[in-house]
Amino acid sequence: MKKVTYFMFVHDGGDGNGGLCCEFPDLPGCMTDGDNLEDLMKNAADALESWLEATVERKLPMPEPSGTEALKAKADACEEPVLFIAPVTGYLPDATVRINITGTEVKIAEITAFAKRTKRSRSELMVDATLDYIRANA
Repeated sequence: MKKVTYFMFVHDGGDGNGGLCCEFPDLPGCMTDGDNLEDLMKNAADALESWLEATVERKLPMPEPSGTEALKAKADACEEPVLFIAPVTGYLPDATVRINITGTEVKIAEITAFAKRTKRSRSELMVDATLDYIRANA
């Protein structure tokens, strides 16, 4: 699985409640918001993953991430002030791999029930939760 890192421009969300919004200047239409920085970072990772999946699915070319000078120029050209620039890492879709997980029946049943409630597969839930944990603690 190939990792890619793009930079997001973070802006004040304009709601007066500390909300934030972001855009990925190299990825047309890739943007999101959040109630706080932690929420924004999670939503940004999800937005990037979705953008990458859609681009690969449509067989469109993947833009190269801008370098420092290009990012500065793009930030200066923004209509809204850029509070800061942050990297976000995503993964290009690739072949699915099967692994075995061992856990107690009670724990697996809890994971299965939560996955059903959130309309995801158990595998999808476990991979997403693990990546969220890694990204929050990296």
